[in-house]
Amino acid sequence: MSPQHTPPRWRHVARTGAAVALVIPIIVSASAQATWTDVAPTKDYHCGAYAAAPHTAPLWTQSCVIVHDSPSGAYVQGAVKVVNTNDNPRHRVGPTGYTRLWLDGKAYRNDNCGTTSIAGGQSRWCYGKTMFIAGHNRDVYATGYVWSGAGVHDAITSAHWKISPPPAAFPAAWSNGPVTAAPWRPALRSYSSITCGTRSIPASLPPQSVSNGWTARTQAIVNIIRGPAFGWSNVRGEANGSHSGHVSNSYHYCGRAVDAFAPGSRAGSRATGTALAASWRLANWAAHNAAALNVTQVIFYDRIWTAQGGGWRPYSNPNGSSNTLQHRDHVHVSVF
Repeated sequence: MSPQHTPPRWRHVARTGAAVALVIPIIVSASAQATWTDVAPTKDYHCGAYAAAPHTAPLWTQSCVIVHDSPSGAYVQGAVKVVNTNDNPRHRVGPTGYTRLWLDGKAYRNDNCGTTSIAGGQSRWCYGKTMFIAGHNRDVYATGYVWSGAGVHDAITSAHWKISPPPAAFPAAWSNGPVTAAPWRPALRSYSSITCGTRSIPASLPPQSVSNGWTARTQAIVNIIRGPAFGWSNVRGEANGSHSGHVSNSYHYCGRAVDAFAPGSRAGSRATGTALAASWRLANWAAHNAAALNVTQVIFYDRIWTAQGGGWRPYSNPNGSSNTLQHRDHVHVSVF
């Protein structure tokens, strides 16, 4: 059973002239904590309080704020340190660790770090998933906690975070072709105000549909693709008032889709070499981060991934088999 937690009491952090930037956390790799390069090497961003765990009750650490002011975006990761304070090495406890990251006063990510048996006098760090924060001048709150479980008395915790610049590369396998990404099947709600694509979107999201440009959720993805994580400039497909040029009922017609061309790729020609590798990297990134990005489908090089179905399946465009229609020259991302 996972414990429930109410939001912490927020501490206002005053900044003069701070630009408001959209914050989108992106999962990169669960093992990325091994490659940190600290923004401030003298600081580890420890800010949790130590406390003893009572019988069978959850133990919360003090929530704290990280003033995030990286001009190029950064990676942030929550973790919890679990310690068995009993001096007897034969005394073992098995608490489950959790981390939670908060953005703008809302709990965004709650990671279960798993249960591990800990001998007396020993400790372990339990890491949450690494997330990319696009933009800057924003606060990230974090909380660490454990679920003590039956008979556990001696677990104590401390919250711990590090921030680093984006890593040099995504997982190598993402560049070599489609990599299986689990389906994302949120509870859906249908809206008649949505004018293209599926009208059923996650019940937690407000409907978005525009006749020109991109919706806010789509624009967030465009910003990341154009930003330091990818650095692509050729990103197209915004709504322009027309309902032609794409398949019937295309997500493009109401600003809910992106067509991204990797550097070195040419419209109408199959992506090859570094452009092909970069395109697969983007396609896999979008699929693996569907829940964070609100992505409903990704199409590239005769393959399609959907949130409801998961996996990568063969794709066939109903309007023809050209390189562009089959998305061999660009990555298509559709957004709820």
